[in-house]
Amino acid sequence: MVGAQPSQDKAHDDGLAGFATVDDRGRVALSKAARHALNLRAGSSLAYVVVDGTIVLIPQDEHLARLSERAAQMLENAGLTVEDLLAELPAVREEILRQDYGDEFVDELARRHAAAP
Repeated sequence: MVGAQPSQDKAHDDGLAGFATVDDRGRVALSKAARHALNLRAGSSLAYVVVDGTIVLIPQDEHLARLSERAAQMLENAGLTVEDLLAELPAVREEILRQDYGDEFVDELARRHAAAP
């Protein structure tokens, strides 16, 4: 007798592999076991990449949490708050628009916006 082989269907048996259908809105449902194994909940973020006809899903919640913590620390180190950044946003937006589209375009937008009811 040859050594016992592990079940080929082990991943399928525990819900970590299987089949899914794409619905008319482009959604794919994952098994409860797969969601639990990856700590996914409703609203969880996933990155995806298509490689050689295969889609790879990469959970992003922990990554986004680390980025948020890092951003908060950087703001704190710089002595800034989110409100400080939001207060500067209109001026920075206008500066970028002027660089990318020119003063004439931005001035025309401002005139049209001012004339709108």
